[in-house]
Amino acid sequence: MKSGDIQFEKTLLAAEGYSQLGMPEEALEELDQLPNDGDSGVEVAKVRLPILMQVSRWEEAIATAELLCEKDESDPEHWVHRAFCLHEIGKTREARGVLQNGPSSLMKKAIYYYNIACYDAVVGDLEDAQAHLRKAFEIDGKFREIARTDPDLEGIRDLL
Repeated sequence: MKSGDIQFEKTLLAAEGYSQLGMPEEALEELDQLPNDGDSGVEVAKVRLPILMQVSRWEEAIATAELLCEKDESDPEHWVHRAFCLHEIGKTREARGVLQNGPSSLMKKAIYYYNIACYDAVVGDLEDAQAHLRKAFEIDGKFREIARTDPDLEGIRDLL
């Protein structure tokens, strides 16, 4: 089974359907039937990553995100996901580095600045956190509302 094959596409759609129905384990079972190499592997990884994140399987999610960053390096979303997963297992400084070393297109995204701000706040770089938050808010104001309840920003909440 490979990308473009009707059975491949059906299995991928079934996995996406299970995921949308809140059945992540069934979705992962479907994905396990598909190849993990070449272009097919990238397509499978793109569906697998958010499911792994949904069920907090961080180590597997990191490995999947690393594959995507390597194979599809220009997509900023992969870098954001990879960094987030690292942050979730306590590797916040490494997460910050992942974002900073991602594609230049990341720096046009509010989520880049927002996540950097969160990571800065967690490691105690409060001035940098504030500066990055301001940039995120400038690009997309919806992050202002999210920041009000984000536990990562607890240390600077009164400065928002």
